[in-house]
Amino acid sequence: MKVTRTFLLLFFIFHFLPTRAQDTILVYNNFKYKIGAKFIGEMSGDLSLIPESIPVYSGGFQIIRKFGNSRSSFESGVYMISKSLAQFQNTIYGIHLFSILYRNVSVPLNYRFDTKVFYISGGPFIDYLVAENGSNWKNYSPEFKYSRKLNFGLNIILGIEKSISKKLSLMVEGRYFNTLSSSSIGRGIFGPSYLNYGFAIGINYKILRDSRI
Repeated sequence: MKVTRTFLLLFFIFHFLPTRAQDTILVYNNFKYKIGAKFIGEMSGDLSLIPESIPVYSGGFQIIRKFGNSRSSFESGVYMISKSLAQFQNTIYGIHLFSILYRNVSVPLNYRFDTKVFYISGGPFIDYLVAENGSNWKNYSPEFKYSRKLNFGLNIILGIEKSISKKLSLMVEGRYFNTLSSSSIGRGIFGPSYLNYGFAIGINYKILRDSRI
């Protein structure tokens, strides 16, 4: 709930923030590509195993290719995405959080549509597990022992983008990412696992269709 409230606060502040007397993402929309970077804050958990989520932080770079003069675009990029498996347990020292943090190289393949106020983007994504660290659960929990390296899922994004110049824009977005493959080998591949939801802030640089603009 804290993540949702934070995003909504940022969303409305950002929407009403004045930027060069222009406040829609269709201003300076004569671009061919956008190249940008995002910082991402989310809640994450493997809800198919344990009903707990904890904050994780991620980031990466995106590229957007506009379809002609339309409001539609193809959005992709390369991100280092964090996912978690976490559980609060009672110990002799009190309640303790046991968690494993997974780092994944992630590539989304999204269709994006811009309106006068916000944009919506969604599609499949592919993750590849590159690192994991955390508690020693793997020593005694067979279901956590063999992590699946290659995962896939679906995502949807709702955001606002503000032009601050002809070539630069700022953005804030809400994110919902659901991993459809199971997190561990042996559980079957079609077992929904990690759920990430939260928000991102970022900046885009526009490559214009006409460099004289």
